[in-house]
Amino acid sequence: MTRLFLVLSLPVILAAQPQGHPGIDDALTFSVPSSPRISPEGTRVVYQLSRTNWEDNAFESDLWLCDVAAPGHPRLMTAGPGWNGEPRWAPDGRQIAFVSDRSGRREIFVISPSGGEARKLTSAENGVNSFRWAPDGKAIAFTSDDDGDSHKKRNERYGDFEIVNSEAPSASLWLVRIPDRPEAAPGAPELLTKGRKELIGAFAWSPDGSKIAFESDGIHILDVAAATTTTIASGSGPYRNPVWSPDGRYVAFETAGGDPGFYYSNWFIARAPAQGGPTEPLTKG
Repeated sequence: MTRLFLVLSLPVILAAQPQGHPGIDDALTFSVPSSPRISPEGTRVVYQLSRTNWEDNAFESDLWLCDVAAPGHPRLMTAGPGWNGEPRWAPDGRQIAFVSDRSGRREIFVISPSGGEARKLTSAENGVNSFRWAPDGKAIAFTSDDDGDSHKKRNERYGDFEIVNSEAPSASLWLVRIPDRPEAAPGAPELLTKGRKELIGAFAWSPDGSKIAFESDGIHILDVAAATTTTIASGSGPYRNPVWSPDGRYVAFETAGGDPGFYYSNWFIARAPAQGGPTEPLTKG
């Protein structure tokens, strides 16, 4: 929201400046840092830095790494092409996963903080929306949009469109395992939410890595090994952004509590037992 306000305000501000001051083209060329992530041991920070590609009429970004003890000397980690961002450290700090569209769609790559070439982990048919490392660093869970062959063929023939109140978007939860050896090729991603046709949004691993809490039409708990799902919050919502308690006993989340004006009303934090049970409002009122 802040960045949008700044961009919308720039033409007005710059128009009032005397000649010789930066213009709108200069403003669009500014490199903007974002998505900073501190390494597990707390000595390094990885972040993405935007750049303007005037030739392709696009904003792109690269990943940079900075040593906390030497903040004035960042090191370039990825240099194009396209957009590279959303970095996340592996739990042991030995790898950094990020999303890049260099292959034509958003896919997950990993790179060593010490440098070297990035390795591609996923080849999702419809690209990657978001991802999270497993607590043990041996796998990454991610969401990807669902899009059947018939839908794709229709789009290729007639262009992309949506029939309102007829087609609901959906996204599934997947798992890709990290190879033990850097030179080894990753295995095919595993579909974790098989048989579910819904829009899966934010999700979070349990502290012990055995379960994943995710939002869709409620808050659900997926047992990764058993591939079974338990609903812990549903009905009067909506619900979003599940977060586990450190001991793994509860899942906290945001909800509007059934307020019909949830688009503009105040949401509150609630929690529910991870094994199922009554929902407990924590900040309502």
